[in-house]
Amino acid sequence: MKIVQLLESTQVYYHGSPKRYTNGYDFNVPALNRGSNIKGLYLTQNLKVAQQYAGPGGTVYEVTVSPSNTFIDGKTPVDTIRFRSAYTSALVKYTNYKMDWIEAALIPDLVDDGRMKKDLSGDAKKETLINAGFDSMSFNDMDGPVLVILDLSVVTKFVPIE
Repeated sequence: MKIVQLLESTQVYYHGSPKRYTNGYDFNVPALNRGSNIKGLYLTQNLKVAQQYAGPGGTVYEVTVSPSNTFIDGKTPVDTIRFRSAYTSALVKYTNYKMDWIEAALIPDLVDDGRMKKDLSGDAKKETLINAGFDSMSFNDMDGPVLVILDLSVVTKFVPIE
């Protein structure tokens, strides 16, 4: 299934976690296996994948979302002034790259590949996307499309499946 079809046709997703959330999802709860991944609410259409992430004794949540501007990794144009400015600001804030290197190498790489640096921290990636006007992002992994909610205000339902 293409990501575009996922975003256009699906409202209900699943989130699996070994944690039990009592007041909705919380970005401040420490995440497992985050690494350089973006801090966000990771969703899948595949109930079995969510169950795997929940693990034994964990919880699967049914989640309904209404994102208004989703960044699709590798497909959304990044050569806009707003995106480039947000990316540059994040690089300055989160790395020790000098401005001449950012302008000479990293911005052209961004424009050519349509992707941010892979080893950039998740915080820098999230800040870039939010400051560029995105409330969510989508990418494909080995199990299919993943939707990552960056702004919890787009979540309209987050309930455990009993």
